[in-house]
Amino acid sequence: MFRAPVFDVYGMTETGPLAWQCAPGGPYHLAEDTTIVELVPSPVPGRARLVVTPLWRRVMPLVRYDTGDLAVAGDRGRCACGSPFATIARVEGRVVDCLRLPDGESLSPYAITLALEEVKGIARYRVIQESPTAFLVEIEPERRAEDAITEAVRRVLGGVLGSGVTIRVAFRDSLEPPAGRKFKVVENRLREAERLCVS
Repeated sequence: MFRAPVFDVYGMTETGPLAWQCAPGGPYHLAEDTTIVELVPSPVPGRARLVVTPLWRRVMPLVRYDTGDLAVAGDRGRCACGSPFATIARVEGRVVDCLRLPDGESLSPYAITLALEEVKGIARYRVIQESPTAFLVEIEPERRAEDAITEAVRRVLGGVLGSGVTIRVAFRDSLEPPAGRKFKVVENRLREAERLCVS
């Protein structure tokens, strides 16, 4: 529309801008003048966790804040554009809990959330993988129609998870997480190496 090159900027509400492309499609320069950025090894080969410490936050400092995002390190030499800041090649995505199916395949949590969108009467839910073949769906209902909701949940998730799994449905008055913990819609309680994937 504007006949102009498009540059990508990567940042977060909590940290402000963290990196920007020096050329369209090129590497991202880290905002090392305002933020300490660490690339910490992750369970995903070739990718590192982005851990950051913004230097400008005074009211609520964030020290070694794990963004939950994975990145690929850039070249160690100075960029051709002349910037002294280190680079990352790209941001790969977010580390999330994937579900592991009995056949060993992994399933994105978004497949679960998309399937459950069509079930009426749910205010909030959480899907927990307890073992390779056992899943618990906790539901905070909008209204008391538990039998209909249970049947619908088992139907839509059965289509996504396939045969050979059991799906338990439990109704809760509230799914509010404990203080200091984020609410996870999909939670895999298998070992870390079996559950992590990149969204």
